[in-house]
Amino acid sequence: VDSRRSDDFDDESKVLDQLPTSEPWWMDQIRVARLEARYSTGPCNARAICYQLYRGEDYVLQIDAHMRFRRHWDSYLIQHLHRCPNAERSMLTTYPVGYTLPNTVPNETRGTLLFPWKFASTDSTGCDPMLRIRGCLFRDELSLGKDEPILCHLYAAGFNFSRGPPFPYDGTLHHLFFGEEMSMAVRLFTAGYDLYV
Repeated sequence: VDSRRSDDFDDESKVLDQLPTSEPWWMDQIRVARLEARYSTGPCNARAICYQLYRGEDYVLQIDAHMRFRRHWDSYLIQHLHRCPNAERSMLTTYPVGYTLPNTVPNETRGTLLFPWKFASTDSTGCDPMLRIRGCLFRDELSLGKDEPILCHLYAAGFNFSRGPPFPYDGTLHHLFFGEEMSMAVRLFTAGYDLYV
């Protein structure tokens, strides 16, 4: 939440007024943590706060805000997770295909495999270079006729789905952006999880 008002942004109340807060299921199924944007210390801390809202649900989906959902997305993800050799210790994760605002979504259905791309240049502060990750759509011959998750080694923070949270985010990694995904990939691997597209 950004309490500073600007003509460049819609009034927050317009968005909040559209939420179905009067529905009977809202209080039982929705938990919200509202924080002032100016106190943000980065994605790792924000995701750690989100995991504090977990109350034993069977599945957890972590996404970034810039997402669009297909119909029956939940059933689709549950089915694919259970196609993994060990669904209890597996996570589906990828960089989703982009779209054009507001709702022009491509018909692309091929999976996106994450792979190591390059090491960034050392910046002006002398920080060590970080490994960057990219996503690559599967070629048709790899995706056609294959309706099972494919093992990968990297983690996408903006889209992942698993049985319950494997373990909470490290909320002490303040202002870590590049490096968040590598950190989680290593943590998941050392905890015995397999990652799948």
